[in-house]
Amino acid sequence: MDGYSKQFDTKKNPWLENVVALDTGNPEVISYLQEVADFWVEEANIDGYSLYAADETSPQFLNAFTSHLKEKHPQFMILASTITNQGDEKLREIEGIDLVDNKVLQQALFSSFAEEGKPVEEIIDSWENNGKPYGLIAIDDPFSKRFTHEFSEHRRNILTAWKLALTYMYTTPGVPIIYQGSEIPMYGSGYPESQHLVELNSGDSDLKEFYTRISSLRTSFPALQYGDFEKVAQDKGMSVYKRTYEGETIYIAINNDPESRAVSIKGIGNGLQLRGLLGDNLAREDEQGEYKIGIPRESSEVYIIEENTGLNWVFIAPILVVMLLFVTAIVYLGRKEKQRNHNSEK
Repeated sequence: MDGYSKQFDTKKNPWLENVVALDTGNPEVISYLQEVADFWVEEANIDGYSLYAADETSPQFLNAFTSHLKEKHPQFMILASTITNQGDEKLREIEGIDLVDNKVLQQALFSSFAEEGKPVEEIIDSWENNGKPYGLIAIDDPFSKRFTHEFSEHRRNILTAWKLALTYMYTTPGVPIIYQGSEIPMYGSGYPESQHLVELNSGDSDLKEFYTRISSLRTSFPALQYGDFEKVAQDKGMSVYKRTYEGETIYIAINNDPESRAVSIKGIGNGLQLRGLLGDNLAREDEQGEYKIGIPRESSEVYIIEENTGLNWVFIAPILVVMLLFVTAIVYLGRKEKQRNHNSEK
């Protein structure tokens, strides 16, 4: 057995009692695992592997295993999960691993959005202060309490809590990963309750629609995937940040506060406006050259910058025409009624 093949915590995870750790320092074991990996790539045409508890495996094995796969399948994706909060530090040095989960960020996401009023700023600080790579952005995993279960204990609305969490996950640096059941959403206080079979015919239709919208935004705007990240403003439980990439800037506002919040930002430019893509909110320049972003309690918005179009007459004109016709009809009917009453008195 190599130095990384050690006993797992079976008290915390009883299902591990019968797990046997392979000697990944043995050349024959390495060769065998490489052959198995090649078989499934070639037989099932899979796109990638997720290496569970990769921080419990020797770097020598990981380097040999991932290098072998990348050499034969250059586009192959290799993800890695960790057991400890510090596990990703070792995995950063493995060139063949594309993305590593981020336990520190996951815990911050989980606790912050489970309750209203907690500042979004605390989530950002969690990975900035710890110097963690962005990696995979997850809020559910196979072995912990489900996020839905947690925020339900704090009496949060399902759609509200998930919209806030998903907006953060799909608009900040890193790669969002949705664990099976989150889209339903699934309950469970821990293993095995948190690992139900796939419920294909279940789910909240409004939540599914939001998944589609927020993932489409991430695909449509490269700044949300590759852009630089900068904090812009904060007001208690509300935070505004921006992503910039190749001349494109996107502003994101997330309000986890129990009250409506607003912040004013500078440096956008003159004659422009911020148009929301989730809730159709608008922010226009005031006399001081600032743009005031205000959103309701427990909500979020993603803004693009565009020219100030002023009043939307294409939208307003039909409404005015309908109102004018309505008023005209009321006046006409009123006159007809008066004339009818006048004739009857004669």
